[in-house]
Amino acid sequence: MDCLFQGRRRRGRCGKLKEAARRWAYALLGRSDPTKPLKVDAEDVRQAAALGFKIEIEDDGESELLEVWERNWMALLLFLACETQWSIVAGMGGVSYVGLDYAAVDIVMKHRGFDAAAFAGLQIMEQEALRVLNERD
Repeated sequence: MDCLFQGRRRRGRCGKLKEAARRWAYALLGRSDPTKPLKVDAEDVRQAAALGFKIEIEDDGESELLEVWERNWMALLLFLACETQWSIVAGMGGVSYVGLDYAAVDIVMKHRGFDAAAFAGLQIMEQEALRVLNERD
């Protein structure tokens, strides 16, 4: 992936991979992304009504679905196939994620036929996921 070495590009080939990794990591932690506004759903409206408040849901036109480009699809599939292969360290400060166990990743790659481009994308996603997984309040 050419974006591994292009620090000047903010979005582009790797933006979708990073966003997918961020969403995955926040979902794993059971948290929402603090950089995104919270969505009000029908259950929120119902609970507010039970308390005597009226809330209206505004459709901002943004979908929660994330479009993944075809050229990134194999990297995403590899990342998801390796989601149980994280190395972690537990200590007094809690759990810290070290990264993916590359020996296990290699086995997944060989058995499922992933190539070097998918691995490069996996590493981009891994770095972004690590940022989220190791965030401290």
